[in-house]
Amino acid sequence: MQERIDALEFEVIFLRLYKNDPEPWPPEVFEILESLFGAVDEYCSDPHLREEVGGLGNEDLRAAAVSALANLDRVIDAG
Repeated sequence: MQERIDALEFEVIFLRLYKNDPEPWPPEVFEILESLFGAVDEYCSDPHLREEVGGLGNEDLRAAAVSALANLDRVIDAG
């Protein structure tokens, strides 16, 4: 997998796209995207604050995104 952007950039781009997406996704796709939204929402770039609040770090968010992509690929392949 190519790492073209960092976690903070991903957070900003994903939230903007997610919040403005009018697409009525099928339930299985929506569930995957909603799970990724939860991970993005828990992401915290500041390590000290992250430790205080128990948020996700860069690698955690990357793992959630990789998992979401794999799950979306699985749904597409099954369809």
